[in-house]
Amino acid sequence: NNADATIKFQYSTSSSFTSIKEIAAIPTTATGTVATAVSANVTGLTGGTTYYFRVVATNTAGVSTSNSTSFVTIKVASKPRATTKTATSKNVNTASFGGTVNPMGQNTTVQFVWGYESTLTNGTTSINLTPSALTGEADIDLVAKPTGMKAGSVVYYQFVATNATGSTDGGILSVTMDPEPIVTPTPTPSPT
Repeated sequence: NNADATIKFQYSTSSSFTSIKEIAAIPTTATGTVATAVSANVTGLTGGTTYYFRVVATNTAGVSTSNSTSFVTIKVASKPRATTKTATSKNVNTASFGGTVNPMGQNTTVQFVWGYESTLTNGTTSINLTPSALTGEADIDLVAKPTGMKAGSVVYYQFVATNATGSTDGGILSVTMDPEPIVTPTPTPSPT
């Protein structure tokens, strides 16, 4: 009919629209019996994802919903994510350091970098943790077991992840290294 209609888009990652988001159309209203072209600017979509959308017009006569259609968003390449975690063992001979890396869909290599200087720019030691590149889009837990750290020294360390888009430092943490515990044998009582 000729009544003013309010127009909006509904979109979802589900073809059955079980979880719906709505956004106002441009223009937001239409009048008359002639078809009106509408559009919408949508932000915050996830790359590499199929989205379904439809147009909904509402006026005094009721609600009219278009057929749905779909599109796939472009996946934008991004640097990997890296997180350095606290040391799980700070004994010099059994040191163990954890970290998490997300390759963000690209082949990613990881290094554990450590040294005695707080910015890790001089005199560092690096350990390659990935003999072959990590892939996928999920967080992957990694463990570094470096050797050669000095007891009583403050050691600075971080995980560094690199893919074709760039490198990400997991954040520098520090720990004071403990000596290995001395195991004293318990004397065996002599027979009487």
